[in-house]
Amino acid sequence: MKSFFSILFLIFICPIFSQSFIPPINNYSVKDYKADNQNWGIDVNDLGEVFVANNKGLLKYNGQNWELFQLPNKTIIRSVFCDNNKIYTGSYEEFGYWEKDKFGKYIYTSLINSLDNEEKVNNEQFWNIIKFKGVIYFRSFARGMYSYDGKKIKYIENTQGVANEIVYDDNLLLIDREFKVKILKNSELKGFNLNNINFENLEITSLAAKDNWLFLFEKKGKGYLLRGNNEIFLPESVNLFLKDNILNKVKFIGENRLVFGTIKKGIVIYNFIQNRTEYISKNDGLQNNTVLSFSYSNGNLWTALDNGIAQVNVDTPMSFFKDNSGVLGTV
Repeated sequence: MKSFFSILFLIFICPIFSQSFIPPINNYSVKDYKADNQNWGIDVNDLGEVFVANNKGLLKYNGQNWELFQLPNKTIIRSVFCDNNKIYTGSYEEFGYWEKDKFGKYIYTSLINSLDNEEKVNNEQFWNIIKFKGVIYFRSFARGMYSYDGKKIKYIENTQGVANEIVYDDNLLLIDREFKVKILKNSELKGFNLNNINFENLEITSLAAKDNWLFLFEKKGKGYLLRGNNEIFLPESVNLFLKDNILNKVKFIGENRLVFGTIKKGIVIYNFIQNRTEYISKNDGLQNNTVLSFSYSNGNLWTALDNGIAQVNVDTPMSFFKDNSGVLGTV
């Protein structure tokens, strides 16, 4: 009889628990970094220092201590990008960069004043920053993109409503306001074609790229990877999960994994070579389910959340089961 109940336990309980083993997570709350709960962007520099775009300003974490640097007007910072010794940020009607002074404190330099009067930004939030061929691009929803070559700021015409800029195959790809994939070349948006796929017939909401891999997610809820003539489609269960829980961010990590950040249900990590999926949500130990940004560095997925910051060690060989509901009981 004892063996019989042991078998029943393995049949009914183990399949449930086997889906809940997750990598180690370190959560950081307002009590830790002493700023606001909402974090919009995150990036890691070459020294391993973490920079976060927070409602209160720019957060820096060196592995031991948190520091907060505020803009002169103390507005919300929406985006952050690390480039050598400079930390670029975008905020409300403002973008620029931070550099260390002789005392090691980060000092802000605004680039808005370099714009012509007719190009002054009004009521704009700068949500993304990317570097391509030595040029820094700042992007807002309203007017679109601005480029900075280290000397001059230039507004790029006809980029209103663009989103999701990535570098792929020596091209700067983005999604225009009609959900079409375009190439930004010589300050102009041009059509994009690959593998004889007519992207004009598709509505794309998310892009990601690494080496010669390109990932696309369609508005209707279908994701797939392209490399040369090869196509890999996401499992239908993953597609449905991303569509229902609203895919917000996607990024390649390592050689064969995609990480997805959702608005409603945390993180999904998909190994497209092994066809293996991990789901990490608040039920598994993540302190918030709304993922606003993430950055991968040295085996860690640093995640900016709607409430807090998380460090997920996605490369460790160890995983843990956390039973926050108390169903498992004493082990």
